[in-house]
Amino acid sequence: MYYRVLESLYLRKTSERIPAGTVSQLRSIPDESIKLLLAKHRIAEVAAPPLAILPGWEEKAKKYNEQGIETINDFKDFDDLPIPAVDLEDAMQYVGSFGLS
Repeated sequence: MYYRVLESLYLRKTSERIPAGTVSQLRSIPDESIKLLLAKHRIAEVAAPPLAILPGWEEKAKKYNEQGIETINDFKDFDDLPIPAVDLEDAMQYVGSFGLS
């Protein structure tokens, strides 16, 4: 699971600072602490808009599938994949999902 850090975090055990706006799996934070941070709205689960709003998605989906890319986690292994522009009006309906509301 990926999380967006809504308020900067400081991890006392490791002296690690995680700035607001960071998207991370937060693997160094115990599950119970993740639950608490979610409840206090310090972090939020990342919920991206549906890929179908991306221009030309159907053709791209076929190519990605051929390369074995099926989930968001698969994308992190491919630095050279182009990220298409998204119409702002289409994307704005999902702003709350990104923790930006």
